[in-house]
Parts: sequence; C-alpha cells; structure tokens
Amino acid sequence: MEREAEDLWQLSRFLWDNPELALQEFKAHDTICDFLEGRGFVVRRRYLLETAFWAEFQAPGGTNGPTVAIMAEYDALPEIGHACGHNLIAEAAVGAAIAAMEAMKKSSTARGKLIVIGTPAEECFGGKEMLVQKGAFQDIDVAMMVHPMNQDTLRLNLNASQQATNCAVTITKNAVYKDVVHNVTLSKVYRKHGQNLGRYYPDLYRQP
Repeated sequence: MEREAEDLWQLSRFLWDNPELALQEFKAHDTICDFLEGRGFVVRRRYLLETAFWAEFQAPGGTNGPTVAIMAEYDALPEIGHACGHNLIAEAAVGAAIAAMEAMKKSSTARGKLIVIGTPAEECFGGKEMLVQKGAFQDIDVAMMVHPMNQDTLRLNLNASQQATNCAVTITKNAVYKDVVHNVTLSKVYRKHGQNLGRYYPDLYRQP
C-alpha cells in the first residue's frame, strides 16, 4: 500500500478542497470512480442514485463465495465542508478495497466478490437507506465502513453497552479477533434506551 499512499492522500485532499452537498457529489463520484477503475475495478457509475456507484472485483477462484462490500461516503456539510471527515472515509474505503484486491490476486483459490459501494447523502436524506430500498444490498453478505474519530471508540461503545445493560466490562486488548455474532437481546435493550432518549429506529429489518 505504500505505493498508493500519496495518491490516496491526493484523493482525500481533492474531496476536502471540493466539498459537495448531499446528492450533489458529482466531482467526488467521478473522481473516486476514475481512481478505482484505474486500479482494476469494474465500475458502474450512477448506480441507482445519480451520485452513487458500484465498483466490483471478482476473485481469481471465481464468484462462488462471499460478497463483501466496503462503503464510501463523500458528501459534505453546508458551510463547514468535510467537518465530519467524509474525505477520510472515502480515502479509507478506497485504500482498504485496493489492499483487499491485491491480497485476493495473490490467491488462485480465493472466491467471492469485493464491492465498493459509493453511498452519497449520508448527512441528510439517508443515502444508504435509499440504496437499501432500491435493492443495492440484496446480494451483499457483509458490508462495512470506516469512520474517523479522535477518541477510543471501542471503549466508548463498550461503556455505552455497560450502562445500557448494567453489566461489568473488562477490556483486554490483543491482536486476535473473533467473528462478530449479533446480540439480539443487547440490540433490543439499546433500541429501547435510545427510544427513551427520543431516538427513532425504522424497522428496516425484522427478526424472523
């Protein structure tokens, strides 16, 4: 990834210098699409939304495997530009996708598809929800993204869960990570407390 570092920084800088509001991210859309096409992704521009995109890389071993999506955000805020760091989110998404693609190329037995989904209008209008409603995530097995913060988000999230469930939390850091297992009970408790604080949670998915 060292050879991509300067170009990724330039991509982030371009987005920073050219902030665009929700559903108006035409320069960001075109620039990120050009960037990914230049690295070997097959890009579908204006995918379902005018400023959304779908960039795909198929594993050397075939597509009979998981389809993993990395989401990129790139809309800005009125007057204060990329105060939420969406230029960094886009840079991280593109960088992670390129790194994953290069790793997949090294294995002739790797199977599946790697997707970068450009998700506009995060700050308002609910761009991801619009894409969900249009079926963009229907065949996606795993979707992920990055969000920059100047705080230890792991500790913040665990402390919030501790307060919501009245549990004790001990944080032990190491380099081993297990698969994520959804905790339905914790999700329901989190939702209940959020609703008590005035948050709204749309029923996009229902537990069977």
